[in-house]
Amino acid sequence: MLHSHQHFSTLLVTFLLLILGAAGCAKQSSPEGGPYDMTPPRVVRCTPEMGSTNVSTHRVRITFDEFIQLERGEDKIIYSPPQRIPPKALVNQKQLIVTYQDSLISNTTYTINFNRAIKDYNEGNYIEQYVYAFSTGDYLDTMQVSGQVLDAYTLQPLPHILAGVYDTPLPTDSLDRPMTRMTYTDDKGHFTLQNVRDGAYYAIALIDMDRSYSYNAPNESFAITPDSFRTEVIHRSALIPAKETKVDSLANVADSLGVRADSLIAKKQAPKSETDTTATAADSVSPYVYLPNDLLLLLTRPKTHIVRLERLVRRDSMSLMATFTEPLDTLPQIQILSPDYLTKSSSYYPDLSTDRKSLTYWLSPHDSLARDSVVVAFAYPTTDSIGSPINKLDTVTLHAPRAHVAKANAKPKKQPDVKAPETAPNSLSHAGDSTALAETKRELRAVTILSHEDIHKETTRDSLWISYDVPILAIDTTRVQLAKLVDSVPQPIPCQLLLDSVRRCRWLVDFAKEPGTTYRLTVDTAAITGLYGGTSASAEKDLKIASVTELGSLAITLTGYPTEHPLYVHLLSSKEEILATAQPDSAGLVAFKELAPGAYFLKLYVDLNGNGSWDGGIYPATPPEPVRYLPQSVNVQARFATEQKWAYDGTPLAEQRPKDLEGG
Repeated sequence: MLHSHQHFSTLLVTFLLLILGAAGCAKQSSPEGGPYDMTPPRVVRCTPEMGSTNVSTHRVRITFDEFIQLERGEDKIIYSPPQRIPPKALVNQKQLIVTYQDSLISNTTYTINFNRAIKDYNEGNYIEQYVYAFSTGDYLDTMQVSGQVLDAYTLQPLPHILAGVYDTPLPTDSLDRPMTRMTYTDDKGHFTLQNVRDGAYYAIALIDMDRSYSYNAPNESFAITPDSFRTEVIHRSALIPAKETKVDSLANVADSLGVRADSLIAKKQAPKSETDTTATAADSVSPYVYLPNDLLLLLTRPKTHIVRLERLVRRDSMSLMATFTEPLDTLPQIQILSPDYLTKSSSYYPDLSTDRKSLTYWLSPHDSLARDSVVVAFAYPTTDSIGSPINKLDTVTLHAPRAHVAKANAKPKKQPDVKAPETAPNSLSHAGDSTALAETKRELRAVTILSHEDIHKETTRDSLWISYDVPILAIDTTRVQLAKLVDSVPQPIPCQLLLDSVRRCRWLVDFAKEPGTTYRLTVDTAAITGLYGGTSASAEKDLKIASVTELGSLAITLTGYPTEHPLYVHLLSSKEEILATAQPDSAGLVAFKELAPGAYFLKLYVDLNGNGSWDGGIYPATPPEPVRYLPQSVNVQARFATEQKWAYDGTPLAEQRPKDLEGG
């Protein structure tokens, strides 16, 4: 009995020790199951081997050290040279199998650029810059070409842009054949093309809308080097003199030996081992440097300023609103085809919106408009699908609004007499609502006085406008007074009232302004005669002009800039809004006056075609117009004239865009 009790005690102690031991082991492990795996998959074997020559098989097998997956392989993986029938890439656990569907070209180096398409199965760690290469001939092309892609207008680096090379000579009319070798830019816009055949090329960058690996549509953004270049490889110790004078010694040695120049360094260019898939670019560890390694491609985005009539609506019985896809440079030609009483040009009044994308036509007379449809023909300049200028004609029938038709056809009810209020009401019916026309004639129609809200605000370039809710036919100048406040006492001064030909709902109040002065504009009741009658309300607004001690100025001295074409300098906000534009004088001086204190940025462009606006490149003859930034902001202080020197090419182009500029 005692023996059984001792045996039971021994078992109990052993059981408790096992539990404590397990708890201790549990405490030693991380609650998350260990450190997070940050290592991407690594290649352990390739069939054929990386860099193999005389390859005839159509299937490539790449084995990794862990389970993998493909992310958007159809979009990310680039096969060079391009295949007529795209290869198939499939994953089987730790193996990636690529099968070429098309026939292979003899004596050609093939590359598969995976572009972050491969990642491990669990943590999603990507393999960076992994390129697999093989050759169907007895040598492997090993030259490299590197560079960066920038936006031609903003000089911002462009990530994930297709970059490649074309053999020379280039076609003279289009680039509709695929590039010879391709890759995608990284997050900083940099690219490296590996396994390029030794030769002469043009480099191109492209937003490839149709995945043709070629520039074949005017809506595709593109960039191309202005001149051809030839691939080179030099020893790193000779880098500085090699950039000053073209080095052909290696090519000469190769010619004397009867071999290809790039084959001399094939072993140096190959990766240290097939498993080292995260190694840096070859020329960063090799004693050899591949040139060119500093190509700069300025990508031109397609012109989106294709004016289209986006919408034409009859928002009420008395007005038509046309909305366009882009700001209008000139007003469309409008012709009302019916009803007959609107066919005269004096029957409609245009009013252009501030952004110049919307145009309201006010119709007169208003009689019968509530029940009649209106047929309108619009003619406006635009471009066709290939960018050629054309005149577009759109004809639209606009029916009378249903609610207004019903009310217009209803029998009128006798309305009690209503006296006009002495002050403007808080809420007014829409000016163009025909059913409320009788009411609006008895109400005071609101008048608004506007001034600048931009860089001209409270400077001598500020302005005042009288704005009305319908087109202004006339203003009684005896009911409009402009005064200068002297010790808070108004002193009348002269002014001119000018009609805006494209904004018929407002008039400009033109007068000379002095720094440090406050002006008061008063518009009395019934000063305005509107298109649809009614009585205008009164309005008043003070305009304060800052004194010279509250503002500063900026004087820029440009040096080294081209003088054979016009040059425009933009003063920018931190959001890259264009605040003001000026041109340099004969000495290269650009002046911006009456600036509020603060930080400003500077940008210029050379107007090669002299049309007063920046233009991108058009293949094959026209490059994008040159753009430059002052690399840092300029601080303007009150009371001071800030001076700034600006050398046109004083800073490399890729380093010019200020980091403090939005998007920089």
